[in-house]
Amino acid sequence: MLARSIGEQLAELRWRQRFTLAELADVIGLSTEYLRSVEAGELDLDLITLNRLTEILGIDCSELFQLAEDRTHALEDKELFDLTTSHQPKPQSVEDYRSVLAWYKARQQQYAWLRAKREQTRKNLAKQRDRFRQIRIKWKTERGSNSG
Repeated sequence: MLARSIGEQLAELRWRQRFTLAELADVIGLSTEYLRSVEAGELDLDLITLNRLTEILGIDCSELFQLAEDRTHALEDKELFDLTTSHQPKPQSVEDYRSVLAWYKARQQQYAWLRAKREQTRKNLAKQRDRFRQIRIKWKTERGSNSG
């Protein structure tokens, strides 16, 4: 889900900067089909290409990850809301009450699973951000020492 959120965020940023898919792909040196797949969340970018892309779109990679995380959590919140607001018929008998109770227990389990998944996503994203920052610092340091 995070890859899809990053792709959607990249597509939105591209649109705001008034780039067509073909123009941005040409500037970055990627095929239009590949960039389309990235925006659809079907493929990932390597960190160097992601860094070049975010520089062209005028955003820092850590900002991109934060926006994508926010988008991911908004989607998860919608899923949770849909789970908790699904309607069940009013129970008429003891058997109906048991059925409704089983339904609510199942929803609670799904909710707990989604909360655990969200927490794991947050931890993974934090690791990715830290890793990217380290790589970016190393890359800037190497780039600075090579130009001097």
